[in-house]
Amino acid sequence: MEILTEEHSKEITYQLTFLRPFKSQAGVAMNFEKKGSKTEVVWTMDSSLPFFLFFMRPMMTAVIGMDYARGLRMLKDYLETGQAGSKLEFPGEGAVPAQAFLGIRSLASIDEMSGAMALDIKKLRDWIASSGVEVVGYPFSIYHQWNPTKSTTAYTLAFPLESVVDSPPEGFVSAERPACQAFPVKHTGSYSHLGNAWSAGINRARNKVFRQSKSIPPFEVYVNDPEEVAEESLETVVYFPLRD
Repeated sequence: MEILTEEHSKEITYQLTFLRPFKSQAGVAMNFEKKGSKTEVVWTMDSSLPFFLFFMRPMMTAVIGMDYARGLRMLKDYLETGQAGSKLEFPGEGAVPAQAFLGIRSLASIDEMSGAMALDIKKLRDWIASSGVEVVGYPFSIYHQWNPTKSTTAYTLAFPLESVVDSPPEGFVSAERPACQAFPVKHTGSYSHLGNAWSAGINRARNKVFRQSKSIPPFEVYVNDPEEVAEESLETVVYFPLRD
C-alpha cells in the first residue's frame, strides 16, 4: 500500500498492489467533507478484474463494500470515543459438544438483522416462559446461507435446551446442533462490529489455516446479555466447524 497524496481535512489517496490470486492494482481514496458539526467520510476504490472474471464483479463489489462499511464503523467509533471497540482473540481449535435447541429460522438483510433478531428473541423467551422449558446455556445463531450480492442471510436464532422439543409451536424449529471440532474466533465489543470476527475466520479458512466443514454451518454464541453488560463488554464466539 503506497500513500500518494494527503490534503489536510480533505483527502487521502493511495495505491494498492495485489499479488494474489492475480496481480492487479487499485486506486483508493478517503474524502472528507464538513457537514455542520460532523465530518462525512467517503471511502472509494477504483480497480478492475481480468475480463474472464467479469461474472465475479457483483460479488466482489458486495464483499469489498461490506469490508469498507466495517472499516467506516470502526473509524467512526474511534474518532468519537477514542477506541474502535472491537477486540479479536483466537483460542485455538477444539471440540464443541452437540446441543439440542429451540429456534426460529429467518431470512433477513444485514441491515435488518438486529431488529429481526430482537423480535425472534422475544418470541422465544415468551414461549419458553409459558411452557416451563429450561434454557441450559448461551443463545446462539446458526448461519445457513449468505448471499453477498443481495446482502441477505438465512439463519436460525436458538436457545439451548436439555433435549429436542417433540412438537414445537408453529413457526419454531427444534433440533440438535451436531458435535464438531471447530475453529473459534472470540469477539469483544458491539454486535455492530461482529463482521470483524467473521472476516478474520473466513480469511483464515481461505489461507488454509483450517479446513472448514461444508456440511456443518458456522454459528455464533452470545456469551453475555446486552441487557446486563455495557456494549463494549459484549462477548461473542464465532465457531467455524472443521472438516473430518
